Amino acid sequence: MIRKRPLQWAILLIFASPMPVLAQSPGSGFYVSGAAGITVPRYIQGSGYDQNTGIDVLLSSGFSFKNNLRTELATGYQNHSAGTAVSLMSNIFYEFHNSSNISPYIGAGIGGLWVNGNNGFLATSVDQSNPIWAYQGIVGIDYMIANTLHSFLDYRYSSMRNTSSDEQTSQDGGTHRVILGLRWSLRGPPQRRYKN
Repeated sequence: MIRKRPLQWAILLIFASPMPVLAQSPGSGFYVSGAAGITVPRYIQGSGYDQNTGIDVLLSSGFSFKNNLRTELATGYQNHSAGTAVSLMSNIFYEFHNSSNISPYIGAGIGGLWVNGNNGFLATSVDQSNPIWAYQGIVGIDYMIANTLHSFLDYRYSSMRNTSSDEQTSQDGGTHRVILGLRWSLRGPPQRRYKN
């Protein structure tokens, strides 16, 4: 069972961020978001678990810059056939803005996982009080519903690695994730201009 302390710290960090020293300017600002989706663990040879679809929940807080960049801190919970995990990730995104309400984007992230693995997923002997390093690649689309409200849909491939000092071995794992969510800007940027 995953200890509660990592999850409590993760939630606290989400709502304590992003960095208050950043000054908002026209076209930039803070935001919060929530999302849910499906996750499928990547098969690891000899692990013995089924690749059943599980659930994925995310809470994030971040800052949008005028140069199409966004940074955020996100905490998540995954539950699938390979086990459960609580994550804390730092992500960066680049949005391809245009004259429409739809903007594709790409992103990447790095952070940690607190894992409770089943049937060999990252080893059942993982010390759940210590995070496992993880990284991810992200591609998606953003739809502006209103000036301060956006919906988004993205695909994320997350990879993680655990090294066991006792056995002097290492194991890696990963998940395919499809996420649907809403993002609320705390200060609305100027409305995008549309072509006639």
